Amino acid sequence: MAKEDENANVGNADKSTPGSEKANDFERGFRRGRIEGMIAYQKHLIENLQKENEKLTIKLNEMKLQ
Repeated sequence: MAKEDENANVGNADKSTPGSEKANDFERGFRRGRIEGMIAYQKHLIENLQKENEKLTIKLNEMKLQ
């Protein structure tokens, strides 16, 4: 069981080195950029759905008038 504890600490030691801090910063930036991209895409989808909804509402109203 002592070996398992020793191996667990080896992985944690790498997280405090300057190179790994840069890697962590990159990873955080990558995740943030991905989330921002998903939000922008969803806004784009919403805008398109609203436009399509307006067109379909007009068509429906035209059909009711006939």
